[in-house]
Amino acid sequence: MDEFDERQVLLRGKIAVQTVIVTVVMLLAAAFITDFGIYDIEKEIGFSDFMIIASCFIITFISVNSILRGAYFGLLSRDREKMIRYIFTALAMVEIGLSIFDIIRGESLSPVSIMSIIMMASISVCLWMKRKEVA
Repeated sequence: MDEFDERQVLLRGKIAVQTVIVTVVMLLAAAFITDFGIYDIEKEIGFSDFMIIASCFIITFISVNSILRGAYFGLLSRDREKMIRYIFTALAMVEIGLSIFDIIRGESLSPVSIMSIIMMASISVCLWMKRKEVA
């Protein structure tokens, strides 16, 4: 804990509280949507796929919040930051490219694939935004 300054500790604490609130609201909303018969998540998506989607959403929320607030790469060097930015960008581009290829072949994208694309693209965009802010 000595490695982080007070600002980062405070920001990470706020992000943790927000994440718990978002998670509870998301799971309650899913329960109400299913219980009131609006949409049968378990039948249409599947419970395990829903949990993977929820996990990806939470990871995206935490990562984007941390990157944009400056609590993510507080101790990393510029070279590591640059490497991580390029890795996430490459992974996002590969995932988008493979998804486009699947669509061209006539396959539909699963909700898990869509959430994964959103996650990778969001994190990549935030990393590039952060680079422009620092530079």
